[in-house]
Amino acid sequence: MVNSCVMCYTLLSCSAELLTAAGRPSFYDEVGVIADVMQNHMTEMLALVAMELPEDSGNIKSLRLNKVRLLRDVRQPARDSILTGQYTTYNTELFREQGNKSKSFNMSTTPTFAAVVLYVDNWRWHGVPFLLVSGKKLDEKASYVRVHFRNSQFCASAALLSDKRPSCSRNNQIVFHLGDSSSRSKIAVSRGLPKPEPPRPGWSTLSDSASNQESMMFDQKAADMVQFVADQESEPYVELINAAFDGARHLFVPVDSLMAAWNIWTAVVDKATSIVPRQYLGLGKDSSRLDFFITRDGMLRYWVDEHNVENHSIDQFSSTVYKMPKLSHIPTTFHNATLITGSGDGVAAKLTEFIVAQAHEKVARGFPFHLAVSGGRTPEKLFYMLSRSSIPWRHTHVWMVDERCDGSNFDVIEQNLLLETSTLPLMNIHPMLPNFGDEPCSEESPYRRDKMYENAIRHMVVNASFDFVVLGVGEDGHTASLFPGFMTEREHEQLVTFTKAHNARSDLAASRLTLTLRAINSAHNVVILVTGAEKYSILETVRELNNSAVNEYPVVGVQPSSGSLAWYVDYNALFGPEVS
Repeated sequence: MVNSCVMCYTLLSCSAELLTAAGRPSFYDEVGVIADVMQNHMTEMLALVAMELPEDSGNIKSLRLNKVRLLRDVRQPARDSILTGQYTTYNTELFREQGNKSKSFNMSTTPTFAAVVLYVDNWRWHGVPFLLVSGKKLDEKASYVRVHFRNSQFCASAALLSDKRPSCSRNNQIVFHLGDSSSRSKIAVSRGLPKPEPPRPGWSTLSDSASNQESMMFDQKAADMVQFVADQESEPYVELINAAFDGARHLFVPVDSLMAAWNIWTAVVDKATSIVPRQYLGLGKDSSRLDFFITRDGMLRYWVDEHNVENHSIDQFSSTVYKMPKLSHIPTTFHNATLITGSGDGVAAKLTEFIVAQAHEKVARGFPFHLAVSGGRTPEKLFYMLSRSSIPWRHTHVWMVDERCDGSNFDVIEQNLLLETSTLPLMNIHPMLPNFGDEPCSEESPYRRDKMYENAIRHMVVNASFDFVVLGVGEDGHTASLFPGFMTEREHEQLVTFTKAHNARSDLAASRLTLTLRAINSAHNVVILVTGAEKYSILETVRELNNSAVNEYPVVGVQPSSGSLAWYVDYNALFGPEVS
């Protein structure tokens, strides 16, 4: 009997293809990989593998009923149970079909790769992950189901058993390869498992000599597996038509099974819309980018950090419409720092990936992650994406780069990020303005907010060096709340200071608290996020300026002493109104 005591996991991989979506991009863009194969073909495979066998295997009603019961036992997947990707030329293919018809083009985030882990809440499969993986433009074309068993044997010696197989196997598995026009279906069973019988007439046992000619099969020599191969392969549509004529109802999906399946996949599709697909070249050029693992709490994570991979010049993420700039005009650096470009949604998505990767890397080393963010409208999309990301919130501290004395910056951060994140502990949130009733927000107050915030940073953040600081830039060249003409000597000494803004709507809004350049430049990673055509002019102004202009344009003073600096700039800010 197979159950969770002997099962390690089950991997269902359907339509892992070499092909792209070219030739049918419009159709594919409407459905994506999840609706294309997962909610139908792969769900049927899941049901066949995991359902309870009816006492009478010929009873079609019992067979269909057991499938429905299995699907109804599948737990609603969490957002962290889903990974998505999109091959880098997908939008180019889509643009060739759609973009030439108009001067604007809607960049697509439709996934061409997906991995989903599902769990079945019944006694047999409790705790066993069922991995469903599918994608286009992958390393090879293959469709299979792999059932991997726990290794419960202990190798006391290297002695061989009577049939010349090892006394214990480190990789007990059953693999069902689904055939197609170029290959026949095959069943492979590890010799460490009970010896199988041929499934039925029409299948042959693969000889030892033929097995020896094959390569490794999931880290196991093919010769260490008993293999059965189909004598011939039928065309899928021939099988479909024959089944329809024969009235083979068990080969078709009834309404109750369809509803049970969509109860699973509607949730997956909804959650996937908030996930930025990871970009991959495909066809074996960057295979490791899609490698993932199951965490201890049963979720999925990519192995490779997003920021360690090259940045592609064509933005693949945005759902907004813009005119495509000429690719030859897109630079890769700005103000002697890395430049990441794309649409407004695109740069926010890429920045989200970068922050999440840095957070996981820091937390994996056993340390908390300290993130400092600016308020205002620019980072709202970033906050939205971060709130739905896999960032380890329980080990993340959120700090403020600056604040108005009316508290409006914290309101933006609270509404768009903090209230959307249920797992962020309150003690990990650090507002700049604790409430002291009628006490003024100024240097004259006995409650010096600047000193208090600086003391908190020095106490909690090692070496007062934030792991990540997200800044913006104003049309006058200010960053954080460091405004032109207000750069003083004390800002080279303090971490937090009071400043005054120009043309504020009130005296309260004019008074600001801000991190100084010293605090900013001590961070491990600093990013300047710039969006909107109204920022084009200031970017052109500061592009070639050096640090000597810091009093007039404070943003040029952002130069981390030992950390990294990157500009995340959308096309509108980089190229001006001509692409808006």
